[in-house]
Amino acid sequence: LYTIQTLTRNFYVWAILSDLAELLHEYLAEQNLHLLSDTHKILHQLIGRNDAPFIYERAGNTWLYYMIDEFQDTSALQWNNFRPLIANSLGEGKTSLVVGDVKQSIYRWRNSDWRILAREIARNFPGRSKTEFLPVNRRSVRNIVEFNNDFFTGAMECLKNKFCEETGLPPDDDLVKFMAEAYRDCRQKVAEEKMQTTGFVRMEIFDVREEESRTPLRLVQTINELFSAGYRPEDIAILVRTKDEAEAAASWLLNPASYGPGTAPPGIITEEAILLSQSPVVRVLCSLLRYLKNPDDQLNNLNLLNELFLYLGMELPGGKKYPPVTFTRETAESFLPPEFVSQTAELKKLPLQILCGRLASLFGLDRKEQQEPYLHAFMDQVNTAVRKGISDVYGFLDFWDKKADELSLTIPEKSNAVRIMTIHKAKGLEFPVVILPDPVWNLDHNPTQTTFLWIHQNLVGGEEGTWFPVRYSKQLAQTDFREAYFTEKMQTYVDNLNLLYVAFTRAREGLVVISDKESRYYHARKLILDVCNLLDGTSLQKREEEGRTIFFRGSFPERRTTPASEEEALPLQEKGSLFTNRFPLLVKKNASEYFSEQGEPVHTARDEGKLMHALLAGIRHAEDAGTVVQKAVMEGKIAKREAPELKHRITSMLADPEMAEYFTGAWRIYTENDILLPGGETRRPDRIVANGKETVVIDYKFGEETSASHTRQVKEYMNLLAGAGFPSPRGIVWYPLLNRKERIAL
Repeated sequence: LYTIQTLTRNFYVWAILSDLAELLHEYLAEQNLHLLSDTHKILHQLIGRNDAPFIYERAGNTWLYYMIDEFQDTSALQWNNFRPLIANSLGEGKTSLVVGDVKQSIYRWRNSDWRILAREIARNFPGRSKTEFLPVNRRSVRNIVEFNNDFFTGAMECLKNKFCEETGLPPDDDLVKFMAEAYRDCRQKVAEEKMQTTGFVRMEIFDVREEESRTPLRLVQTINELFSAGYRPEDIAILVRTKDEAEAAASWLLNPASYGPGTAPPGIITEEAILLSQSPVVRVLCSLLRYLKNPDDQLNNLNLLNELFLYLGMELPGGKKYPPVTFTRETAESFLPPEFVSQTAELKKLPLQILCGRLASLFGLDRKEQQEPYLHAFMDQVNTAVRKGISDVYGFLDFWDKKADELSLTIPEKSNAVRIMTIHKAKGLEFPVVILPDPVWNLDHNPTQTTFLWIHQNLVGGEEGTWFPVRYSKQLAQTDFREAYFTEKMQTYVDNLNLLYVAFTRAREGLVVISDKESRYYHARKLILDVCNLLDGTSLQKREEEGRTIFFRGSFPERRTTPASEEEALPLQEKGSLFTNRFPLLVKKNASEYFSEQGEPVHTARDEGKLMHALLAGIRHAEDAGTVVQKAVMEGKIAKREAPELKHRITSMLADPEMAEYFTGAWRIYTENDILLPGGETRRPDRIVANGKETVVIDYKFGEETSASHTRQVKEYMNLLAGAGFPSPRGIVWYPLLNRKERIAL
């Protein structure tokens, strides 16, 4: 009866999922597509019907030896694909190696199955497999290793008792024995080189009476105590179960109210915090770009002003109160700096890299020292977009919106900040001190959330049967799915104990647990308390204080004697704005400009000539002089203060009575155009003007000496143009600084 009720409860869900799966299959077949998740199935279909030599033939290679790392995270389907290859290797008299640790299997939600490592290998290759344990722990010091040895031996006993209590199975049942096998090798020896440092373990379990959690304040106090003992921020890792818990821990550490006067919060690194899109400086820059794109976007105006005045603490204009009633363009302009509002038209014309640098300078974003890494990383993305051909605000914002959630800072291994990360992210890492705040994840599936087991069941006849979802609950113990339910419960217990194992074994010198949360379900905190009470007087000492119980081993905080690592000395750099103290950097094929201490370009005589050539190349008619000079300022080629003088010089040049006629609309004008030679080489006259009757070649020379080579050069241009059909070529070598012109005829 219970079996039928369990099946009928989810029958319609199964039917809908079956229909969706069939529609997906049809769509993929029509589009000639495969899901990436089906790759292992496709490989299995290929391997399952063929022996290893055929597979090698298809692959074009033969491998004699195999080594598979992190084997505890292998799925059953992956193992079925690997197994025939390993069998062939063994059949050829070769050896293969799998490396893994059942106690570190924490990815079963990705279909990993630690049971393969625990038992299946020996069953698949009877008499041909050998298991070797690594008995020495070379990561942690004595107190950490010895505590973990005793703790996880006791934890497994507690879990076995709980499992038997909830399932009614006897202690000698195969499932209970299987569960214990996962931790049969949990005891390790201390490495000789680690015996000199004792280390410390501290478990602080608060009585759950107070309405407000004491964990946040105690976490901050613990970190400050560690700092006082000689530990640096980078020596400390806070490990949590979920991303939400990571964000909560970060908010606790960054709350100034948790610190005394004159004490600033430490730097922190979290998975979410290193996203570029989480930086207030980056968000301000993006909002400013959106404002330039559409200043009437009230939602963006709201975001922009909030970021400036609430997050970055920008000083409000005189007489203004925040927030305003509306966020129209006029309201936004009244709050934004006048120098920004008055320049919006000019800013829109700037190249993208210079625009972002100018915005950062205008709003002081480049003077936010803690935000410098984010600003640098954002500018890297701007440069990436430009290299891809995106040069305007519209295109960049589209580029940014598609990638923002993926872009993060690259954090150096040696970063002077407390790390906050999930236990899953910490796997494979190690830290001098590990802090675990409020470990309250359930050791079984959470009863308040719906969890499904997929049962292989023959519902509609036939030989193969189908996979059917049933809700995970203790009622399954009274159904035909009893064995599947008990197996899932056993694996879930081991999965969640493994989370504790991974967290505790990341510590090299110190391990701290702080908990002020309770749950009506059996969870990690309760397990820790049960095991610590078992170890009281042996591996741990116990001290009762008002409102909390402290279990400890070693002295906390033990003063650190390990010398700080020698860090590579970096050249000192003067603090200040990233953009206002430097001239905007443009990517150029030929870097010909040097910069003054004031951040403005300094031109050598040779560079001066190149600059004048570049400006004259943009001038078709004399009246273009002002526009060309202003464009050079906007592009960063010249300093703003140089513009009036350059415009005056060019205007004076073009007022020359002999040359003025060649800068009028009476001629067809070619500037800096290449003449292609038969061998593939090119020649480039400065200016060619033609009117159908004659052609004049003009070459500017801004040196203070004449040369016969200049005449020969222009004569070559004239011959080439004559050969190309240009009528009556003649030439002029113009020396503006000498007020001299060399006229050349063929």
